[in-house]
Amino acid sequence: MEQLLLVSAARYDHVRTVIAPALARGEWVVSDRFRDSTYAFQVAISDVDLEPLFAEVNEVVIGSSMPDLTIILDLQVEAASARRTLRGPESDDPSEAIRDFQSIRAGLLKLAAREPERCRIVDGDRRPDQVEEAIWREVVGLV
Repeated sequence: MEQLLLVSAARYDHVRTVIAPALARGEWVVSDRFRDSTYAFQVAISDVDLEPLFAEVNEVVIGSSMPDLTIILDLQVEAASARRTLRGPESDDPSEAIRDFQSIRAGLLKLAAREPERCRIVDGDRRPDQVEEAIWREVVGLV
């Protein structure tokens, strides 16, 4: 719960000072972490039912700044772990050792099933150029 509230406070500031003004100017906003990653990393892995609080907090934090499109790069947990190992120790994030990646992935897939008009799953277990092409197909669909 503490993480959900702290992340939401930071997001509130970011929406108010960066995202909302950019949208008001008619600009596109691209973010690598937003509402759905908070759901996956704070709500889906919690042993407490945070969904009602998450819904209420996001109403205040995000307001009308809901994403038009969310790309979920899906990759089996084992494959993702192997890729992290290949990156080497210099990219180690100590918090990754204790994360429940299976629950995080399940949370993202649950969101995608709940909101298929906004969330698109892209298979991350392909060559980078294939992943890029799949993402661009989804983005072009917005234009």
